[in-house]
Amino acid sequence: MVAGLATTDQVDQIDQSAIDRIRRENQLHPFLTCVRQHESDRGPWPHTNGYRAKNPISSASGAYQFLDSTWRNVAPKVGGGQYSRAMDAPSHIQDDAALWMINNGWKSAWNGTGCK
Repeated sequence: MVAGLATTDQVDQIDQSAIDRIRRENQLHPFLTCVRQHESDRGPWPHTNGYRAKNPISSASGAYQFLDSTWRNVAPKVGGGQYSRAMDAPSHIQDDAALWMINNGWKSAWNGTGCK
């Protein structure tokens, strides 16, 4: 390695490290953590065990209990269009979809959770 320059492998490792850090920060977002606790995971903080949750009386699934109709509209906006249901998507895609909703005026979807 030339001083100050990284190899492609090193760049890939740096990029993946940065991606992993951002994903973890997103997952620990206080509002998202609260919603996961109320919607899908009553276990210990940071409530990451509900990503595969399925509501027994509706089409809602995943950590944030996305209705299938909502999921079909939001998932493509965050790179998750290939997943037909929230519970089938990786955790970071579900987190990104929830953040997209918050940032685009859809935070009210979780009003009943008491999360602020």
